[in-house]
Amino acid sequence: DLVLEWFTIERGAACIGSTIRDLEVRTRTGASIVSIIEADQTTRTNPEADTVLNEGATLIAAGDRLTINALKRLLIEGRVG
Repeated sequence: DLVLEWFTIERGAACIGSTIRDLEVRTRTGASIVSIIEADQTTRTNPEADTVLNEGATLIAAGDRLTINALKRLLIEGRVG
């Protein structure tokens, strides 16, 4: 089942400073980042692949439970498995 989940990038997350393209988010996890709300409340709907991920940003991701969990691991740890 398709779900949307909100996830905030915490201090120390492996993804900070990387782009969506660098991380190969969709290819490696199967999930999609559909929106980003930056710490200053700037919203990026359907962010481009070269969007940099910043500490404190909240991501809205779409996928099933498995792909969302893989995305979280990628963002936090820098690896999927």
